Formats: sequence, structure tokens, C-alpha cells
Amino acid sequence: RYKDGWHKASDINNNMILEVIESRVGTYLVNWDGEGKKNDSYWIPDWKSILIVPIIYNGFVKGILYLTVSINEKEFNHNDLNFVDTLSGIFAAII
Repeated sequence: RYKDGWHKASDINNNMILEVIESRVGTYLVNWDGEGKKNDSYWIPDWKSILIVPIIYNGFVKGILYLTVSINEKEFNHNDLNFVDTLSGIFAAII
């Protein structure tokens, strides 16, 4: 988290992305089934909180915002979903 440079790609939940594209509605969840690495200190799985929002412009899904964070740091909620959904509208106008 505090290191400079690019973050290595994490596991992406492709099924959730397809659901968001088809439903055209954002969602947030904790990926309990993910194969996250174990926490080195306690050997507890490092599950991820996921927030996925479609970027829609003129009725077409132009992209997806896919955010993840360890639930040890934050768990996404409805306020986060509303905020990112608002940002996706701004991004859609720029794209």
C-alpha cells in the first residue's frame, strides 16, 4: 500500500462485471469466495470489498469502474456506490 510503483493486477470477478454490464446497475459486495492471500500475521484470508459501476453514455455501456480494497481497511457501502455512480456520469461525458 505504501510502496511506489504500479500495483500488480489482482483477481477480477468477471461474473460480477458481466452482471453489471447486463443489468446496467452498480453494485458492491465482499468477495467471500475469492482466493485472496492469507494475512501473514494471523493467517486469516485477506478478503476484498468490491465496488463495480458501469459507465453509461447515450444508452451504451462504455466502461466499468472496478474498485477493490481489503476489508481489513474498508468495506464499501451504499454511500460509496452513490459517489462512484456520480463520478461515472462525469466520466461518461468526458469519454
